[in-house]
Amino acid sequence: MFIFAPKAAEFEDEEPFVFRYPTLPIPVPDDFPATIPISNLVDRLLPSLKLDVIHAHHPVVLGEAARMKAQDLDLPLVFTFHSQYDEYGRYYVPFRQEIIQELLRDFVERWIEEFIKKCHHIIAPSKSNVQTVGKYLWYP
Repeated sequence: MFIFAPKAAEFEDEEPFVFRYPTLPIPVPDDFPATIPISNLVDRLLPSLKLDVIHAHHPVVLGEAARMKAQDLDLPLVFTFHSQYDEYGRYYVPFRQEIIQELLRDFVERWIEEFIKKCHHIIAPSKSNVQTVGKYLWYP
């Protein structure tokens, strides 16, 4: 197994086969770093690893990078849907006006729906996540 993850400040990996993408600090609650999904090392390394599957832990930034790498390498993409992403705006966007929160929620829901449709398998570890995933996969 190989892990591709954001660089963690003041943390050194002890396990082998952990590859880190660069990050930039952004001023949001909890000092969440923004991942820069560009790595020449990863681009050169991935084709030689003979992977069977690519797993995305999050749909944004590195999840999107994982989706593109899976597509480029013709590999299945597995995604673990573990959060209520449509609620993130309440915590990470400083504008509290309801209209802005609604627009943000709609944008996130469309993003998640499009991302999920490109996955080959989705893991939903809770009942509420199973229901949410089902909402996104409903085709009228």
